[in-house]
Amino acid sequence: MKKVLFYILILVLSFTLMGCAKNEVVIKPSKLFEGDTEKIGAHLDMITGCIHLKYNGEKNIRTKYEIWENGELKESGDGISVTADSYGKEISISIKDDIKTNTMKMKLMVEYKEGYAGITKHIEGVNLFNTNEEYWGFAPVEMQDTIYASDDDEIAVWGVTASKGKYNAPKETSPIDEEVRGAEWGLVLKLYFE
Repeated sequence: MKKVLFYILILVLSFTLMGCAKNEVVIKPSKLFEGDTEKIGAHLDMITGCIHLKYNGEKNIRTKYEIWENGELKESGDGISVTADSYGKEISISIKDDIKTNTMKMKLMVEYKEGYAGITKHIEGVNLFNTNEEYWGFAPVEMQDTIYASDDDEIAVWGVTASKGKYNAPKETSPIDEEVRGAEWGLVLKLYFE
C-alpha cells in the first residue's frame, strides 16, 4: 500500500512539474561574433551581446533597457517585443556612439520566424569611442551560466559598464543588474513577459 501511495505521489508531482515547464524560461549565453570573427568584433566601435532563449509559454516576449549612473536610475525604456509563437531563438544587442547626435545608438535584434526583427534607439550615454572626450574604460557584463527562470520574472541578460579615466573589470560572480547599478555609468538589458 505504501508503494502504491508513493507511486501516486510521484505521478502527481510529475504532472505538476510538467505544467510548470510550460512557463519556464531558459536563457543561455551566446555570442554575436564567434570563432575568428570574435577577434575583430571588438574593433568595430561597437559593444555587442547575444543570448539564446528557450520559451514555450504563451506570453509576449519583451525587452527593456535601463541606464544607471552612480547607483541612480537615469533612464529606462522599452525595447522590442514579439509574440511567443513567432519568436526564434536569439536576441542580440549592439551599442555604438553616434557622434553626430552626441547619443549612443542601440540596436536590438530578435530572431523572428525565418528572419530578424529589430529596433534602433538613440539613448543618452557617454562617448565611449570618441577620442575627443575624456577617456572612459568600459566592458560588457555578460552571462556566465545558463539562467532558469519563470515567465513571471524580469531577467537581466546583458549589460555594459563604464568608468571615467579607468577600467573596472566586471566581477563574474555578481549579477548583471547589480554590476550595472554599481558602476559610474551602466546600461542593462532585461527580458520580461506579458
